Amino acid sequence: VEVDSWTGFTQQFEHLKTGKNVEDKCALLTVILADAINLGLRKMAQACPKITYAELTWTQAWHIRDETYTKALSKIVNAQYQHAFSVHWGDGTTSSSDGQNFNAGGHGQEYGQVNLRYGRAPGVQFYTHISDQYAPFYTNVINATVRDATHVLDGLLYHESDLDIEEHFTDTAGFTDHVFALMHLLGFRFAPRIRDL
Repeated sequence: VEVDSWTGFTQQFEHLKTGKNVEDKCALLTVILADAINLGLRKMAQACPKITYAELTWTQAWHIRDETYTKALSKIVNAQYQHAFSVHWGDGTTSSSDGQNFNAGGHGQEYGQVNLRYGRAPGVQFYTHISDQYAPFYTNVINATVRDATHVLDGLLYHESDLDIEEHFTDTAGFTDHVFALMHLLGFRFAPRIRDL
């Protein structure tokens, strides 16, 4: 609630059909918290006796979408970017990205896809772009067997914040010759940390 008073990020969760803002901010923030801690709406309704499961599911169905999360995140990132203290960390022109792997359980051998680092274990990666001001301005859920380099440009091109990224860093999995070429073509400086170079 306090962060929303600074940024107005809840105004980005518009109704899918009418485009209106959420009337019950408490229900919206409860749904967002349920997503953030992976609790689920049913258990969140049990933990919050003043909000029903029906209210939470209605709020989620009509207001929570990838694009509303992206717009809300950009509001928070912009508020941090414009805050006077953020210049002590950086000027908002450099960023880095990396994937965080989460195993999904079950058997992955039948898929025939192998990730050099994680093997055949099924799972997903949360591929996150972070500015030099420590703001995670773009996150994409990707298949764990896909190389990170496939998604490096996504965050630089599709984030909706005011950041003006000029230089980007990745690890070894985040570079290919194609990424080098496209970064140059699009005007970004690319500085991957290549293992054993």
